[in-house]
Amino acid sequence: MYWHLVRILVLFDCLQRILAIEHDSICTANDDTCPEPSHIVMRLREKNDEKAHLIAKRNGLEIKGKPFLDGKSYFVTHLSKQRSRRRKREIISRLQEHPDILSIEEQRPRYCKLTVA
Repeated sequence: MYWHLVRILVLFDCLQRILAIEHDSICTANDDTCPEPSHIVMRLREKNDEKAHLIAKRNGLEIKGKPFLDGKSYFVTHLSKQRSRRRKREIISRLQEHPDILSIEEQRPRYCKLTVA
């Protein structure tokens, strides 16, 4: 009985780490030094760096860094900083329907409100 509980807890911990926000930076609401705290994570159905770069380029995105986790996940950024938030969200929602993409999501950090007592 005890070992079953331990296995369940270990499995839960592993799942929590996998599904957690990959970028855990914490920025305050009035912190101007926090560099672009949100980012986009794209997960493909299969390992294929060329396909990932091609999909990103066709949609005005750029892959940053190397693939992580199982080699199917990539950090992507928008090439144009002048795009509106609405346009950026449209690109993300369009890519969610792409047959080669398992998931794509914008991850935002948790903000900490500092209170002075």
